[in-house]
Amino acid sequence: MAQSVDKRKSRSNPANTFQSGKTDANGSHENGSAPLPDKRSAAPPVAPSQLAEQAVADDGRAIVYVSHKEDVVNDQAAKALASYPGLYQRGGELVQVIEDASPAAGTTRHRLRPRIRPLSPPTLREILAKQIDWRKYKTKQSGEIGNVEGVGAHPPGHAVQALHNRGKWDGIPHLEGVVDHPVFLPNGTVLRKAGYHAETGLLQTYNGPPINLQPYPTLHYANMAVRKIKQLFVDFPFESEVYFSGFLAALLSPLARPAYHGPTPLFLVDANVRSAGKGMLLNCIGRIIYGRNLAVTPCPKEQDNQEKLITSMVRGGYQYVLFDNLSGKFGNDALESALTTTEWQTRILGGNEIMNAPLNIIFFATGNNVQLTPDMTRRCQHIRLNSPLSHPENRQDFVHPDILSLCSERRGELLKELLTILVAFDNAGRPEQKLIRWGSYEEWSKLIRSALVWAGLPDPALALRPLQVEADEESGHLEALAALWEWLDPQHKGMTTKEFIREINCPTGRMPPDEAETGKNILEELMNEPDPRKLGALLKKHQKRNFGGRIFKKVGEAQRYAKWAAGTEDAFRKQAEQTHQTHQTHSDGTTESESGEFGESVPLTQNLTREPGEEG
Repeated sequence: MAQSVDKRKSRSNPANTFQSGKTDANGSHENGSAPLPDKRSAAPPVAPSQLAEQAVADDGRAIVYVSHKEDVVNDQAAKALASYPGLYQRGGELVQVIEDASPAAGTTRHRLRPRIRPLSPPTLREILAKQIDWRKYKTKQSGEIGNVEGVGAHPPGHAVQALHNRGKWDGIPHLEGVVDHPVFLPNGTVLRKAGYHAETGLLQTYNGPPINLQPYPTLHYANMAVRKIKQLFVDFPFESEVYFSGFLAALLSPLARPAYHGPTPLFLVDANVRSAGKGMLLNCIGRIIYGRNLAVTPCPKEQDNQEKLITSMVRGGYQYVLFDNLSGKFGNDALESALTTTEWQTRILGGNEIMNAPLNIIFFATGNNVQLTPDMTRRCQHIRLNSPLSHPENRQDFVHPDILSLCSERRGELLKELLTILVAFDNAGRPEQKLIRWGSYEEWSKLIRSALVWAGLPDPALALRPLQVEADEESGHLEALAALWEWLDPQHKGMTTKEFIREINCPTGRMPPDEAETGKNILEELMNEPDPRKLGALLKKHQKRNFGGRIFKKVGEAQRYAKWAAGTEDAFRKQAEQTHQTHQTHSDGTTESESGEFGESVPLTQNLTREPGEEG
């Protein structure tokens, strides 16, 4: 199903390359060539004092003699390994590129994307056996001094382990990523030719239609390109041209990913109703950029699983991730971190080793009326579809009824139009467009946003504001939660999240039924179902942030669980002053320490009211 792919020419001498083939009874090859000489006896005997020297066998492979000088053996093996085709290093690991070699690929189905696979020790051992003529020394029966001969040997285990764990290999090219589409480079050129590109570390595997760019495109050509793309996607109900601009940003970003250094926002396609065309729109991106529909990845609900998924995809060199049909709140710490960095560092699954690799994944997501966590709003480029139909799936009046086939047929032409926008913008000197700053995405904005505005489209970042307004609902829930918390704990002694949840669920508790019901509704809105750990994580995330005049603050611990209090900054300051006054001077002149080693603590006063800013 899969085979190793390398677009570079072999670095070994073709004339000395071993030619495989079956032999007949006389030892001759089926292709008529002479029988191969005995590799093990071809080289003359070598004295033990010459162990550090490296010879070459008749088949072109390096000869390495196994000896007690492990460092010498390892260095010789590493030197020979550097000429093995299809081998790369990435993030401190040896890797290979695997492509879809199934007979069905490209016929009954689309070809799967190439992927990067870390090299396992058994695979490395197999490569070392192929690449090197391993020998060991054996003294002849005559016992004469220096009378030794080399006999065949297996790759030694110490060499396999040492080479696998080196972390850096001289002569083996660094692989930044694998791309199967044309890419716009930092110097303004377009990389289309298949093969390994040493300057960028990219392995280009594009085998699609030819792309005939204008010799020197200008703004006029960029404007024409925008119009042609807009005409093709006329059937999609973009809520406004701002959202079409965001869609065009989603088309340009994969092509220009090597040309900017910072992260890329997540492209969120949502709609007001099902079947409005969200998945179809993203599959159009897939057909144009990657030559196939975008593969769908289930979105993990738990943060730990999200981190594991991202780690696996970073190691595999994935170009994109699509989370389809989102439900519930979307966003967590792992995903938010991945969207604001270009370097992923985490523990490798199943071990204690730390991985550090480039993160250049483009994230996509779809859903209906998606609810984002507040921190996700600024990390998303919103693409909103607003269908006026109650049942869009029954629509028949399409200008382009088979848009996916059209994208596939016109792939070369559409790639040309997209690249024209980028190249023309670069030819014009990348003029500054005086855009509103978008934190974390400055480099992406300088190229993608600026090119779109320069080409006559509205700034796609204008779609951020509606998302932020919707996300403010969480702030309202936290404001109400802080008020309830202070109602239960007016003296700010602190409660654990478990105690708070127990209070609002207790029919005979201190809280009146209406307020208790309000508390239940708030927790359901914030986390679907009340959970002490999730609530604790939420309070920790937003501690000391102002919610309607109150803040959440950790004031202690109870059986290793954090105790939280809600109140005004003024209230906590007065509480701290009162605590300080409890340190009484003793008759012998000693003073109670802050830890309360001497004397007794004075109870907190109980004159703190339950409304922010109204201390009595």
